[in-house]
Amino acid sequence: MAAPDDAVILRLDPAWVRYAPLTSGGVLIALGALGAVGGPLSGSNLITDIADSNAIDSLADVAVPRLVVGGLVAFAVASAILAIAGYLLTNWGFTLTRDDRARTYHVRRGALTTRETTIDQDRLRGLEVHEPLGLRLAGAGRLVAIVTGLDRRSRGSAPIVPPAPRAVVVGVGEHVL
Repeated sequence: MAAPDDAVILRLDPAWVRYAPLTSGGVLIALGALGAVGGPLSGSNLITDIADSNAIDSLADVAVPRLVVGGLVAFAVASAILAIAGYLLTNWGFTLTRDDRARTYHVRRGALTTRETTIDQDRLRGLEVHEPLGLRLAGAGRLVAIVTGLDRRSRGSAPIVPPAPRAVVVGVGEHVL
């Protein structure tokens, strides 16, 4: 929860969840799930038994293309659902605030585990707009703060805008800089 002196710069808009399937998160989660499920099946003889049977020959011309297309559609739907779930779990309650007295920005987000990041304005070295292909085609992106640590070797980044419309990303970037 933001302190009374904090100025709220940005809150999560639930409509932004539409950008979740355009990120790589859902695909990575789906591939991991597919690998977890496919691992035990790889030692099974079921697939080779079906492939060796004569019954598959008569259905191969029709069933295999439909099966491949159906599998790709199912994978795309599963990826989108997992991306949306991951987006909501990660960014639920997202709030970016500014404390002028302490000269800091504060990011709070997360549904199951709340993550809070405080960015000291004196350590802020710049902003980076991330626009992977899917988000760029949809007119969206995300914003990351480039910060330094206590010495020159300690550098890092902190997300300050989740996948959102490009106008929001640019507006927050202009406000922060």
